[in-house]
Amino acid sequence: MAGVKLRHRGQGVAGNPLGYTLDSYSDNGTIAAEYGTEAGYFKDLQKPKRDFEHVRKLLPSAEIIYLLSNQTATASREMELLNWHVEVASTEGILLYVLTARDIAEFIVDNVLESDAFAEEIGDHFEPLRRLRELHAASNLVPGASSGVVARKNVEERIQELLEAHQVVLLSGISGIGKSESAIAVANALRQDFDWSIWTSGLKIRSAADLRSVDVTRRGLQHNLLGMLSNRSCLLILDDLQTEAPIEQVLGELKASCGPSARVIVTSQLTASRPFTIEMPLLEESEARTLLEYDAPKCPDSVFRAIWAAVGGHPMALRLLNGSAREGGTWSDTLADAQQVGKLAVLEKAVRLVDLVFARWHSVVEDVLALFKWCGSARVHAEFARKAVGPNAILTLRRLGMIATDQPDTIRLHDIVWSSLPDLAPPLSVPEERFEQALDTYVRTLAADDAQTLALNHLARVHQSLLYRLTFSPRRRDGHLYAWLHRRGLEADTPDMIPEPQEYVERALRNPADDFAAQVAAELAEAVVFLSKDKAVTPEQQQVLLQPFDALIASPDIASSAKNHVRHHRAKALKRMGQYEEAVTELEALLSELGEAGTPPATRLLLARTLTELPKGSPVKNPGGRAKALLLSLLEDAKEHPAGASASVTLAAAELLRRSVVGVEVVSVIPEFSELLESLIVAATRRGLEQGPLTFAALATAWQAADEEAFWRIFKAMPIPSLESITRDSELVAWGEILVAAAEHDQEGSKGLLEEALTFFSKSTSHYAQTHAADVLIKLERAPEAVALLTKLLGQPLKTNEKAWTLFRLSQAHEKAGELGEACKVAEQAVACLPVDNKHHARFVERHAKLLSALDDRKFPE
Repeated sequence: MAGVKLRHRGQGVAGNPLGYTLDSYSDNGTIAAEYGTEAGYFKDLQKPKRDFEHVRKLLPSAEIIYLLSNQTATASREMELLNWHVEVASTEGILLYVLTARDIAEFIVDNVLESDAFAEEIGDHFEPLRRLRELHAASNLVPGASSGVVARKNVEERIQELLEAHQVVLLSGISGIGKSESAIAVANALRQDFDWSIWTSGLKIRSAADLRSVDVTRRGLQHNLLGMLSNRSCLLILDDLQTEAPIEQVLGELKASCGPSARVIVTSQLTASRPFTIEMPLLEESEARTLLEYDAPKCPDSVFRAIWAAVGGHPMALRLLNGSAREGGTWSDTLADAQQVGKLAVLEKAVRLVDLVFARWHSVVEDVLALFKWCGSARVHAEFARKAVGPNAILTLRRLGMIATDQPDTIRLHDIVWSSLPDLAPPLSVPEERFEQALDTYVRTLAADDAQTLALNHLARVHQSLLYRLTFSPRRRDGHLYAWLHRRGLEADTPDMIPEPQEYVERALRNPADDFAAQVAAELAEAVVFLSKDKAVTPEQQQVLLQPFDALIASPDIASSAKNHVRHHRAKALKRMGQYEEAVTELEALLSELGEAGTPPATRLLLARTLTELPKGSPVKNPGGRAKALLLSLLEDAKEHPAGASASVTLAAAELLRRSVVGVEVVSVIPEFSELLESLIVAATRRGLEQGPLTFAALATAWQAADEEAFWRIFKAMPIPSLESITRDSELVAWGEILVAAAEHDQEGSKGLLEEALTFFSKSTSHYAQTHAADVLIKLERAPEAVALLTKLLGQPLKTNEKAWTLFRLSQAHEKAGELGEACKVAEQAVACLPVDNKHHARFVERHAKLLSALDDRKFPE
C-alpha cells in the first residue's frame, strides 16, 4: 500500500506476535505498520490509539503510519477515524491510515487481484489470495491494465464520447499500437456504469450472429453475447475481432442489437468508414519516452532522439526496447537494436525486434517460449506455466514486453511474438518430456485439493487439444488423463474418446505406492459406465464394468487411502447402473470406517444424493433424514472453512435440499448460507460449471421469498449461456427455471424472459422439461400450442404421477384456451389417475370442482 518494501519483524516463524518491536517498518524509519486481529478492535478508539502510541514510542521518526485490522467498523466509527486522521495530520504532521477489513478487501480487489507481478513474485506464499485471484478471474471479466501502460487521455475521452453518441466504437490500427490497452482503460473507467463488463479476445466469426454462442472465458460455457446486449446493462469489448463478413456489416449488426443500456468497443486491424471509428494514433514523443523509460534508468537525450528517429511511437516496439533496458541491457545495446529496424515499415519493426530481443536474451526466455510452443497455443494456464518454468521466467517475459493482456489465470503471448516463434533463430528447443512431467505433477496437486475444482476446469479447457494429444500419446501419464476426464463436455463424448481402463489398472497395480494412479484408473472405469448408453445392464455386464474397481480393491499392496477413492467411484458406478441400495451400502461402510469428519466431502455428497434417489419401497431406513443431516453438515463445514471447500460439492449439497424426500423448508436455510452460496454460484457459472445454475434454479423461488434483492443480484451477475453450449438436460431445465422465476418478478421484461426460458425447455427431451415448456406457453397466452404439446406427451409411456400432472396441466391449457368443457373433462381424468393417498390429491379434486362450478355458471347464468 505504501509502495515501498517493509521489514516484518512483528511475527515469529509460526506467525505468533512478538512484543517490544513493530510489526512492519521501512529501512529509513519513515513508514511503520501495526496489525490487529482482536475482536471489537473498533468498538471504540482505545485499541487503535494504543497501537498508534506504540509506533510513536518505538519509531519516533515515522512520518506515515498504517494501522490495519481484520475487523469491520460502523459508519459512525469510520467518521471518527477520519476525524482522527485529520487531527493527527494537523497537530503532529503524521499521515495516519487506519484500515478496516472492508478497506483491506477493497485494496485487494482493486490492486492485488489484477497484479500479475504479485502472482509471479509472491503469490505462492499467500494461498488464500491466490485462490481468490482465480475466483476473481471468473467474476471480473475485464482484465486490469498492464504495467507500464501510458495513459492516452485524448483517445480514451474520444472513445467515451463516441460510445455515448453511437453505442458502438471501432478502434482500428496495426498490431501492437495500443488498441487493447485503450479499450481496457475505458472499460475499467466505466465499470460502475454497467452490471456487466465483458472482454474477449481473438474471436473469429463469420457474422455477428456467431456472437450468440461465444466461449468468453475459454472454460467451455458459451455465452449469448447478442442476447446480453439486447436485454442487459452491458459493456462488451471485442478485442482483436476477426470476421469473414465485412466489418461495416458486423458493426451495423452490433449497433442494431444494443438495448438502451448496452455499449460495445471493437478493436481490430480492419477499418471502417463509420462515424464511430477511431484510427489509433502512434504515441507522441513525450508518451514514447515515458514508455521507453518505464522502470528503467533514464535514457540519455541523444540516445532517445536516435531511438525516436528509428522506431517512432509504435508502443509494442518501444515496449520491447524498454524490456531490454529494464532487464539490464545498456542504452547502447537498446539503441543498436532500434537502429537495426529503423528502415523497416512500422509493423515490421516490432516483428524484427522480437528476433533481436530473443537473440540477446535467448538463455533467459527460451524455456518459457518453448512451453508455449509445446502447448500449441498463445494462451497457457498461468499457474501451470509458473510451475513448469518458474515464476521468474514468466516475470522476465512480461518485463521484456512479450506478454499481452488477459485474465489473471491466463498468460497470453502477444500475437506478434506468437507468430514469430516458428522463425526464431536459433530455433526453440522444446524439452517435451520435462513439460509432460511438469503437467502431470501440477495436475496431481490440483487433484489432491478439493478446493481446486475451478483451476482444474480452466486448465482442462484452455489445454483441451494438448490434453487429448497427450492422453493418446505413447508417453501418456495419469495426470494428463485425469485433466482430460475433468473437462466440460465429457457427457458428449463417445467411448472411443477415452482409453480402456485396463492399461491404467495394470499401471496402478505395478505402482501400488502411487495413490493417484489408482484414483485415475477408478475415475476412468467410472467414466466408461457414464458414457454407456444402455443403463440397464445385465448381471454379466455389471460384473465386467465393475472388474477394474474390484481388481484395485483386491490388491494387498494398494494403500487403504487409495482404495477409498476406488470404493467411492465404484459406488458411483453402481448408482449409474441403477444399483442404488448396493451403492448406499458401499458408501455407508466407508463413512463408518473413516468417520464423518474423515470422509471426503465428495463421498458424503454422493451418499446424500444416492439416498434421495432410492426407489419407493426401499428397505433403507429414513433416507431423507440421513440425507438432510449430511447435506446440512457439508454446508456448515463450507461456511466455516470456505477456503478449503470444494465449490462443486458445496453447491450440489445446496441444490439437493430442494428434493422433497429431504424434508427441508429451503426458504429457512437461505439466510444462513446466502453469502457463501451467492459467491459460489456466480463464480461457478462464469467458469462454465453447470452446478452454478443448477443450484440457483433449485433455490430461486426460496431466494425470492427470503431475500429478493439477493436473487436479482445473482441473476444479473450470471451470464445466460447459448443453447449450443449446453448438452445436459439438467442444465437446460435449470436455466429455464431461473428465467421463469425472474419473469414472475419482472413485469416489464416478463415476456422476453419467458420466451428465452421456452427455448431452454424446448431443447430438452425430458418429460419434465416439456411439461414446463407447456407451462410457459400458457403464460405467454399460447394455450393452443400448450394443448398440442401436452396431448402429444400423453401419447408416450408415462409413470402414474407423470400422467396425472400432464393431465392437470392439459386442463389448465384447455381452460386458458376457452375450452371449459374439455378442461373439466381432463381435470376429472387427472383426479382419477392420481392415487388417493398422494399429498396433491386434494388440490386435483379442488381444481375439478372449481371447473365444474364454472361450467355450471356458464350453463345457468343468473
